[in-house]
Amino acid sequence: MYNTRKADPVPISGKDVLLVMQLALFDDAERFVKKTNELAEELEARVKREREWHPKALQECLSQGRP
Repeated sequence: MYNTRKADPVPISGKDVLLVMQLALFDDAERFVKKTNELAEELEARVKREREWHPKALQECLSQGRP
């Protein structure tokens, strides 16, 4: 989850990451791990999608003439 915050644009805010970490104190451990892993997978998918369709990537494709 932390590594996805390095992406541009950021798929999750710092406040939301902090909230997830604080939930670890109150939630059932097994449920927390399961849901955190699901969230991490979703964030990784968002980063991948954004890289494919991010305006910067599209601009590079257009300027370099790639399809």
